[in-house]
Amino acid sequence: MESEWSPEAEQARFSELWQSRRHSGLRHTVVDWNERADNWDKELRESEERKARSDRRVNETAAYLRTRGLLQRTDEVIDIGCGPGRFAAEFAKTAGHVTGVDLSPHMAQYGAAYAAENGLENVSFLSCDFKTADIEKMGWKQRFDLVFASITPAMSDLADLDKAEAISRAFCFSSTFVRARDTAAQAALSAALPGAVRPILWDGRSFYAMFNLLWLRGRYPQVSYYKESDEDKMPAGKELALRVVERLPTEAATDAVIEKVYRYFMERADVDGMVEYPMERWYGWLLWDVRDRDERDYAYRT
Repeated sequence: MESEWSPEAEQARFSELWQSRRHSGLRHTVVDWNERADNWDKELRESEERKARSDRRVNETAAYLRTRGLLQRTDEVIDIGCGPGRFAAEFAKTAGHVTGVDLSPHMAQYGAAYAAENGLENVSFLSCDFKTADIEKMGWKQRFDLVFASITPAMSDLADLDKAEAISRAFCFSSTFVRARDTAAQAALSAALPGAVRPILWDGRSFYAMFNLLWLRGRYPQVSYYKESDEDKMPAGKELALRVVERLPTEAATDAVIEKVYRYFMERADVDGMVEYPMERWYGWLLWDVRDRDERDYAYRT
């Protein structure tokens, strides 16, 4: 007798779970990501707290990878959804060459400028949509020793995972949110929409689904976590209100709600226009070698 368990059915189940996230008002267009790029680069240059938090995560991630023998002088690395290039620049300090790829041309430009400021010549940046990129034409198939992706919509479904593995000749790494506490955003949204809605916070389903998909496909993903917690301050302006309201379901992210959240923060700002903004983030890290693969078959047979 044989059970009805099948790896294909299980993969379909976890793929569906990965895609079952509630849609928010966060849009993933070139225009929107260009605007975020401008804001992020400004924050990283003008806010000591923001820069310090970013530097800690970048350095801890790089240290983790180096302890596992990665980012060596012989390694070619790609950072998918590279943002303003902080990871790519850090990796380039020891790797052979790093390629940063982002949907936003502004992100790529900021990344290139930051690398140049730090005297790094073994890193390049490219603006393209990884989801639609033709890896054969790009010459990327099995080209990279490490395919890296951190908190990016460019790695958000099974097709993206397939493509990431296809361009790797050794390792892949993914960092996703598994937990978040954002009390300031919660309070602002509760004031704007009392009892009606809660912000979309990360529940770890992307991490959980990706781990299970990798396991079912015969991989051996290594698991680790990175935690950050800060008693931060943020400028209490429209940009902060937009960032908070983006987490709501699309139909709730209205101009009226944005205005209410904006007023909530402005009423609580100090003389410098800053508002208390404590945050806690947990990141789940998955590292796997695409060369290691087994067949998974858990059907019960008698």
